[in-house]
Amino acid sequence: MKFSNFFSFGPGRSAIERGVVALLAAPVLMAIPLALFIQLSSGGYVLPRPSSVIHRFAGLAMAMIEMTLLFGIPTWIVLRLIHRESGLVYALAGLTWGVLLIIWLSYAFRGGWSADQIPNAAFVGLLGACIAVTFWSIAREPATNEGGRS
Repeated sequence: MKFSNFFSFGPGRSAIERGVVALLAAPVLMAIPLALFIQLSSGGYVLPRPSSVIHRFAGLAMAMIEMTLLFGIPTWIVLRLIHRESGLVYALAGLTWGVLLIIWLSYAFRGGWSADQIPNAAFVGLLGACIAVTFWSIAREPATNEGGRS
């Protein structure tokens, strides 16, 4: 299977079984590089101990699964019902949900939005877009060729 076939931004239809798996797998797959990035950036670029990365990964994965289920299930249902599923639409939805999450958290914990939250909003928005595209790549029904093989 080609890399370009797996990460397709084109339209298609999601499969229910694959979508359920993707709702759990996409945030876990994105938590792996994020945990390594956080550990390396906070540890002065020394090789981290596996136990510290695993500990950080578990917490990140659980938080990302919760947010993906909270925002991802309604988004998936709506896009599936209106037949507007594509990688680009999911990426835009993930970006939007990520930015809105940071804005909401900023109002909840800081009492308002400020310009110093823009990098956080950009980072979480891009993370949301990556999770959404990973979800789409897993949930999308495989395209079949003319000969019937996928």
